[in-house]
Amino acid sequence: MLFKVASAGLAYLVNILIAKFFLIEEVGQYFLFSTWIIIFSAFSKMGLDLNSVKVIPTFLSKDDNKGLNSYVKNVKGVMLINSIILGIPLTFIVYYLSKNYFIAAFSFLSLYAYATKDIYAAILRGHLEYVRSSIVLNISIPFFSVLILISIYFLSTNIISYTIFNISSIIALILGIYFMSNIYETNLLNPFKVEYKKAIKAINFIKYQITLLTVMIIWLPNILISFFFEVESVAIFNISNRTAVFISFIYIAIENYIAPKISSLYEKREYKKIEILLISMSKLAFLISSCLLLVFLIFSSEILLLFGEKYKDDNSFLVIMSCAQYINVISGNAASYLLMTGREEEVRKAYIIVVLVMITVLSIISFIFSNIFIFTIIYGIIISMYNIWLAFIVYRKYNLRVSFLQIEK
Repeated sequence: MLFKVASAGLAYLVNILIAKFFLIEEVGQYFLFSTWIIIFSAFSKMGLDLNSVKVIPTFLSKDDNKGLNSYVKNVKGVMLINSIILGIPLTFIVYYLSKNYFIAAFSFLSLYAYATKDIYAAILRGHLEYVRSSIVLNISIPFFSVLILISIYFLSTNIISYTIFNISSIIALILGIYFMSNIYETNLLNPFKVEYKKAIKAINFIKYQITLLTVMIIWLPNILISFFFEVESVAIFNISNRTAVFISFIYIAIENYIAPKISSLYEKREYKKIEILLISMSKLAFLISSCLLLVFLIFSSEILLLFGEKYKDDNSFLVIMSCAQYINVISGNAASYLLMTGREEEVRKAYIIVVLVMITVLSIISFIFSNIFIFTIIYGIIISMYNIWLAFIVYRKYNLRVSFLQIEK
C-alpha cells in the first residue's frame, strides 16, 4: 500500500510540474500523446501482464524451469512483434498530430518500452523474492519523469513536453532489463526467438477484452476531446480528472485487498461472508471518500492552483469529476465480485455497452454543443453510472449486496 501511495503521489507530482513548466497547449499535448501510447500498449500486451502474475508462480511451484524459460522467451517475442505491428499506426497518428518525424519515430520506441516494462514488472511480481523490484519498476516512469522535470527547471533546458513520457519509458525499460538479467540468462531475453502461437494460447481473451475496455473507459475521452476541441481542453480536462481520481484510490486499495478473499470464500461456498465483507468495505470506502469529496468541494480552486494560476478558475471541472468518482466508489466493488467468481462475461458485456454509449453520446454532444464543460458533465454521468449498473446486476441476478446503501431483500 505504501508503494501504491508513493506511485500515485509521484504521478500527481509529474502532472503538477508539467502544468507549471509548460504552456497549456504543451500540457494538452503531453496528456494526449501519452494517452495514445497507453492505449496502444494495452492492445500490445494482450493481457500477458495479468497472465504472467498467475502463470509464473505455477511454473515455480512445479520447479519447471524449462517451461518458465520458454514462457518468458515467448512473451518477450510477442511484445516485440505486437509493438512493431501496432507501432506503425501509432507512428502515423503521432506524426499527424506533431508534424515531426523524430517525435513520431520516438513514439514507436516508447510503445515497445512502456509495454515491455509492464510485462517485466508482472514477471518479477510472479517471483516472490523479486516483488520489490516489480514495485520499483512500476513506479519508475513517474519517478524518472520527476527527475527530468527538476533537471529542466534547474538547468533551464528546453524540451518538448511529451518527450518526457517517452524518455522515462525507455529508461524504465533499461531498468527492467537489469532486474530481469538477475533472474534469466541474457539469451532468454532475446525477442527474436519466439513461438508466437504457443504464447497466444496462454491468453485469457475475456480478461484481455475487459482490460482493453477498462483502458478505453479511462483514456478514450482524451482522444474524443482532441477531435472536437482545442488541445488546451485536453489539459483542462485531465488535470481535473486525474485529481478527482484520488477519491477512487480507496476503491482500488479495497479491490486489491478483497479480490483474493472473495475468490477463497466463493470456493468454500461461504456466500454470506462475501456479502458481509463487501458491505463492510463499502462502509469504509464511504467514510474515507466522503472526507476527500468534502475537501475537493471546499478547496477545489486552491487545489488547482497547485498546477498554476491559469487553472484555478476551472474548479467546476474538478467538482463534477469528484462527484462522479465519489458515486463510483460508494456503489461498491461489484466488478471484483463478478471477476473473482468466474462471471467475467457480465463485466465484459457491461463495459462494451459503456464504451459504445460513451463514444456515441460524447461524440454527439461534442458535435452539437462544442462545449468542453458539457462534455465533462456527460462523461461524469457515464462513469458514475456503470458501477451502479454492475451493483444492480449482482443484486438482481445473484441476490447479493455489494454496498451498504442497497436494501436487503
